[in-house]
Amino acid sequence: MQPSLTGQAYLLTGDLAEAQDFAQETLYRVWRDWEKISEYDQPAAWARKVLASLVIGL
Repeated sequence: MQPSLTGQAYLLTGDLAEAQDFAQETLYRVWRDWEKISEYDQPAAWARKVLASLVIGL
């Protein structure tokens, strides 16, 4: 999951180091809330949405 999150963040930011930071924060949030997220039909989609929200500053 991390490579795809980093790739998505890189497409949005154009900066590899920043993309890695966003991916790491997203993975932390997935881990933190895994009990709830694991029940979702597509947990990876939730992670991508969180990543996009972080990048655009929501």
